[in-house]
Amino acid sequence: MYTEKMTAQMAAPPVYPAPFASNAGLLLSFDDVVADAQGLVSAADRCRLLRLFQALGGALAIFSDRSLGELDRALGLPDLPLIGDDGRESRLAGDLAAVRAGGMETLLNAPPFAGRSLLLFGRQGANSTLLRLVTERGGLCASGRAGREKLARWLERLAPVPADRRIIA
Repeated sequence: MYTEKMTAQMAAPPVYPAPFASNAGLLLSFDDVVADAQGLVSAADRCRLLRLFQALGGALAIFSDRSLGELDRALGLPDLPLIGDDGRESRLAGDLAAVRAGGMETLLNAPPFAGRSLLLFGRQGANSTLLRLVTERGGLCASGRAGREKLARWLERLAPVPADRRIIA
């Protein structure tokens, strides 16, 4: 009986908390929030980003003034929507073949972002159009240490952070 109970527990799929802000879309600055000072993203942080992306139903995008190619190489997560080159390039989730010039507004007005408020974390790489869209959609912008710490608190609820790291980057 004990063996059966252990087997049932081991076979159970992991259960993740419900989305913390299912009515919001998250926009994360690659340089301010996601990457470390050298522009690298750890495997643990990639895992947390992917879990956050899944929990939000895909309403998570990374933005930067870097090109989409640079972002792809650093992240290695083709499912994440990206906004690159200071808003001049965008890519929908899993849409590796299509780089849409100036498609940032299209991306943020299409599902899964459509109808959601936008929460922007970090300001590096956020152009005036992105800031305007966040403001129009009743969202908020958090940057610097306070923004990273607020995001870290949400991530800790969704995807626990190893003890040696307090924030995502």
